[in-house]
Amino acid sequence: MPVAADIQDVEKISAGYNNSAAIKTDMTAWAWGDNSSGQVGNLGNGDVVPIPVQVLYAESGEKVTGVRQISVGANYMNAILLSDKSVLTWGKNLNATVDSDAANADVAETNTGAVALLSDIAGEIAVDDVIMTAGAEESTVILKTDGSVWALGGNAYGQLGDGTGEDSAVPVEIGLGRSADTVVMNSGSVIRKDEDGNYTDVTEVYSDENPMPYEISVLRSEKLVIDVSDMFVERDPGFNLITGKYTVSESGYTYKSLDESIAYVTSDGEVIPTDTGDSIYLGTTYIVVKGNDTGATGIIKINVMPMDTQYSTADTVIQADSVVYPQVASGGKTMAAITDSGVL
Repeated sequence: MPVAADIQDVEKISAGYNNSAAIKTDMTAWAWGDNSSGQVGNLGNGDVVPIPVQVLYAESGEKVTGVRQISVGANYMNAILLSDKSVLTWGKNLNATVDSDAANADVAETNTGAVALLSDIAGEIAVDDVIMTAGAEESTVILKTDGSVWALGGNAYGQLGDGTGEDSAVPVEIGLGRSADTVVMNSGSVIRKDEDGNYTDVTEVYSDENPMPYEISVLRSEKLVIDVSDMFVERDPGFNLITGKYTVSESGYTYKSLDESIAYVTSDGEVIPTDTGDSIYLGTTYIVVKGNDTGATGIIKINVMPMDTQYSTADTVIQADSVVYPQVASGGKTMAAITDSGVL
């Protein structure tokens, strides 16, 4: 039967075969379950960890912070950092997959704390520009902000998708052929409704000095306005997941929400939570941007979160804005859920 875990203020959860993980609203990473390969990330291994513990860096022992997503594999975990979209990993080390590779001969088989997932082992270059990862038994897959897909680890069943059937200790790009030029979106703002229902209160400003992150959370009374005048294209040929039909925009870019029941996007680049009249659905959608002439693509992840009114009326009780939304996660032997108040 469900039991409450000794952890509060949880924003996101994920589950794997023998482990679960959580991200709190302060962007710290927590994990529990099987720790035979150090996959809990608390600098120990061997014993089962029955309650959530904080993930630590392997070298410094400091707490891992700034985490936006955790994916759980069979005996390892990956986390995406908000600051540079790089990936941390702990547990079984996928960078040590190919034992005969001289470049990774000295790489540890397991990590009991978080280390950078590398795209170049000899040069110690970290994987970056990541929007999502997903873990499997012996391999992991990575989605980058330009829509390209990469994978590393075991490849006995062709799961890396590179056509070789050979294991890889570093990410290899999946697929062949078409352009994946990237639309870079640096500038914009989040604007909240005032008591008259007009969007007037700017709550966040993005610029070249404070670039727009790949994942943005908005309250249901807010909208994201993308500054289309400051978008530009970076060329990066490769396989890309972003496809579909787009509505032509006078700005030279077109926009598409992959789940318009959560939020829709106007031809001017305004992302607005969908209001059905009776309610606003909460959850996550992705906004895809495409250049009409170049074919370049870009993507932003949007979380629409619950809130109560932020102004006073005679019949309204003012409550604090929520910073999470309800979620469930399930793995092979584990399940987890969080309430809209952050209780796991």
